[in-house]
Amino acid sequence: MNSSKSSLAFSYELTARIDGANTTRAVDTSCPLVEASLCAGYPARATGQALGNEAAALALLERIPLEHVGRGLELRLLRGELRARHDCRTAILDFDRVLGAHPSRSLDERALYGRATCRRSVGELAGASADFGAYLARYPDGRFAATVRGLSR
Repeated sequence: MNSSKSSLAFSYELTARIDGANTTRAVDTSCPLVEASLCAGYPARATGQALGNEAAALALLERIPLEHVGRGLELRLLRGELRARHDCRTAILDFDRVLGAHPSRSLDERALYGRATCRRSVGELAGASADFGAYLARYPDGRFAATVRGLSR
């Protein structure tokens, strides 16, 4: 493996081969690692449209052993956020894992909010309420604070 490529880029190439692609898609290694799964090989970024293909990004993140790549915790959170759009029960597992690893403040904030919204979505109202309360206690001026406060009205 070319050491200048990220493990995510290499995994993307492997995914392309596994999926039967005739050629390996080029990976824009100028993208931050966390965005690589969203913009790797997709023209949407170059055209100024929304970032790449979220379904493909999620498929890639499902295949990568996140414990063995750089920034795996951040990628796990991204996977949880993508999963939350269609499968909150599974997303909660990713959010739990991120929160259990004592992440940085920015990852903690996103994971706590994500878990709270997913718990609310699946009807775990006591857990959602506890998470929303913890969110406001930790991040009273956080990026989701206004949304959380709006839920209690």
